[in-house]
Amino acid sequence: MALLAVLLPASPAAALTPVAAPTADPAATAADSVDLAVTADSVDVAMPAADSVDLAVTAADSADPAEVGSTVTYSAVVKNNGPVFATGVEVTVAVSGADHVVRSASGGTGPCFLDASVATCTISSILAGATAKVQIMVTPQAAGTISARVTAATGEQTDSTPSNNAATETTVVNARPSSTDLAVTTTGPAGSVQVGAGYQYQAVVTNNGPDAATGVKAVVTLTGADRTIQAAAVGTGACSISAPRVNCEIGALAEGASTTVTVTVLPRATGSITATAEAGVATGDAVPGNNTAKADTVIAAAPAPPSSADLAVTVAGTRAVALAGTFAVTGTVSNRGPSAAAAVTATVALTGAPSLILGVTSSRGTCAATGSTVRCEVGNLTRNARATITVTVEPQALGAITTTATVSAVPATATMPAVPATAMMPAVPATATAPADPATATAPADPVTANNTAVRNTTVDNRLGCTIVGTAGNNVLIGGPGRDVICPLGGDDTVNASAGNDIVHGGSGNDIVQAGTGHDTIYGGLGNDTLTGGPGFDRLDGGPGADICTSGEIVVSCR
Repeated sequence: MALLAVLLPASPAAALTPVAAPTADPAATAADSVDLAVTADSVDVAMPAADSVDLAVTAADSADPAEVGSTVTYSAVVKNNGPVFATGVEVTVAVSGADHVVRSASGGTGPCFLDASVATCTISSILAGATAKVQIMVTPQAAGTISARVTAATGEQTDSTPSNNAATETTVVNARPSSTDLAVTTTGPAGSVQVGAGYQYQAVVTNNGPDAATGVKAVVTLTGADRTIQAAAVGTGACSISAPRVNCEIGALAEGASTTVTVTVLPRATGSITATAEAGVATGDAVPGNNTAKADTVIAAAPAPPSSADLAVTVAGTRAVALAGTFAVTGTVSNRGPSAAAAVTATVALTGAPSLILGVTSSRGTCAATGSTVRCEVGNLTRNARATITVTVEPQALGAITTTATVSAVPATATMPAVPATAMMPAVPATATAPADPATATAPADPVTANNTAVRNTTVDNRLGCTIVGTAGNNVLIGGPGRDVICPLGGDDTVNASAGNDIVHGGSGNDIVQAGTGHDTIYGGLGNDTLTGGPGFDRLDGGPGADICTSGEIVVSCR
């Protein structure tokens, strides 16, 4: 603004002659106007500079407060208050505060550049009285506060009021609440099932995230025709049966992880059975609508059995066993008549978590184990006769072991000497043969197969607290400097407990175990083991087998 000064005489006696104010010219521009400032001694005439502008900045956010992981848009508005248009305007937005990521910057008439948390945009020109907008998108990464400071400047004109060239917008950022989405699917048999034929439902619980789920539970409820829940198991956690429901405590489930609940059902009447599975989570479910799923099964009548043998099998055994322990399952085969059964064959198969079959005893016939399956040639069974098969198992990993027993027969002879229902042969080794019942006449095979299969589930847990675990093969295991619980499992293993107060649970093989420094407890387990104490107060327990123990302070079950 140009300044014109008119000097007046200093003498107070000097008189000023009033003059009329000039008439304003409507066509005059801001550049033509004047600003007269009069003092007792002078008159100042102020005129605006020809290249003067007044840039004013305001800033706003799209959300306050915002959540971690959301997108916050900061809008910067630059207004040119004039009097002339502004050119070469540069707008800078600097973001600071809690951890964040600047995703993008846009606006103006020129390009925008990002350098970490600073965005710079160019505006070629802003007319007097007009505005221009610049936007940046920011994603908070942590709770706290985030500030966006906006500044605008032009190097081509003079800013008459630089104090309004900057503005700051501050946003409060809150932590995102934990969120999970459990989804459930339930499946059953593809077709109908006959009365007396066992079948299974599978309910799959999946955590779709985005966070890990804790305190996950699943409930499977059975409704409809009369039935019996024979067994229930889950891949992660444990289940209990409280008819008509199966309650499973699954526990933690990582994002993207899933686990399967398996329920074995024996239908006892015609109609339909519905299995409804529902999952819940302690951390809250973002999409509860997919937490329930059901499957329907039609139960048809079983055909009337002809006059023939009716073989049945049941399985009994331990529900839960510790890793480094053993358990036994017993399959009982019986002939409910009315006819005799000949050439009866029974199998006991182990599936699920890895395991070793340590031994088999049978009250009748010959048994042989191949891998995880035992096959027994039971021979002939008269009406009400039975045979038992006991399998000793050593788990090789945590999880669930499913024992499935089956029985079958071929057309047999009908005239057999009566055998009392309670008569049993003495237990024999797996390779021994017990005499079979003689037969003289032909009878049909078993036409009722619904009761020819039985299932038992055993959960393998880590109640012994194993920290170093072997395999079914021959292992060399060495303890660490602290307290270890060493579980070699199957095979002929060599173990050195090393330092610390250690516990060793020997497996089924012929193990060599050396106690280390500290007060150690060594259990030899099955097999002919060699146990040696070390420095410290050691307890050596050979267990079954011909064991050799030396240097222990307490020695049990050793030669």
